[in-house]
Amino acid sequence: MGKYWHCEVSEDLRELIFMFVKQKAEDAEPSRGTNQWRPPFAELPSHRSIVQQLINSLNYLNRGAIAGAIAAAMAPVGLDSGPPLSSGESIYEEFEFELSIIVWHIATEVWYYLDQLQFQTDFRQNCRMIKRVSRYMMYLLEEQPFMLSVEDISDRISFMHIRKIAGKERIQLPSRADKITSNKIKAEACKRLLEKYPHISYSNREELVIYFAMKLVRKVNHKSQTLEDKWEVIKNQWMEMLGYAARKCKGNEHAQQLRRGGELLTHVWLLLCHFGLTDHYTIERYDEIKSDEEE
Repeated sequence: MGKYWHCEVSEDLRELIFMFVKQKAEDAEPSRGTNQWRPPFAELPSHRSIVQQLINSLNYLNRGAIAGAIAAAMAPVGLDSGPPLSSGESIYEEFEFELSIIVWHIATEVWYYLDQLQFQTDFRQNCRMIKRVSRYMMYLLEEQPFMLSVEDISDRISFMHIRKIAGKERIQLPSRADKITSNKIKAEACKRLLEKYPHISYSNREELVIYFAMKLVRKVNHKSQTLEDKWEVIKNQWMEMLGYAARKCKGNEHAQQLRRGGELLTHVWLLLCHFGLTDHYTIERYDEIKSDEEE
């Protein structure tokens, strides 16, 4: 386990998260108590097709190893009763979520350094906050996977190996490089990475992950009419993944974190409780606080 350190969460980032969760709660409120009610953050975020294609390709590369693991989880009871199917789906969802974090993290780094020269001051700050959430989620996956309810899979994708592969595209930074020069060099490295993976390769799993991350970059770039549109998509995806992870993490894990001051993820979970968006815990003052805000 790596070393831990505390980083200050900016007021802007706290407000970004609060306003996103608040809006999701308000949008979902009309269906509460009906058959249509589905709490926000209960399901994997959208934009899943790229990662699902990656899983299919990894399955091909591993000669059915992933499918075999899912089948093994469902085997003891059979598919006709609910629990085994749910168990198999859970393993698939955990693996899909793990890959989603890795793929979207790689893509976010590439987007940030390729787009940075077009950022205006305020917009740059927003994009920097999104990048921080991306890096935070990657930190959790690498250092505290239990917070993401990710199983201890011995055959996990090696992010360290991915970094080594991607690092081959980097140019050595000058010893006295200023921040602008450094960012330009990083942008050039990202550009080379994007150009290097236009075709699929089954040589190893880590290169396959990079390929699909670059495919995601190109797909979102193509569908976005403006820079603001693109970063709105990226922001929404990370906010959804942050909320999904907070909701999915077990309550006792959050409680343990609170004893040490609490991970950001735990504070997001408390925010979900405040808005009544968790299954087991609800802070019964949502209507009061909502009324106070409107006065």
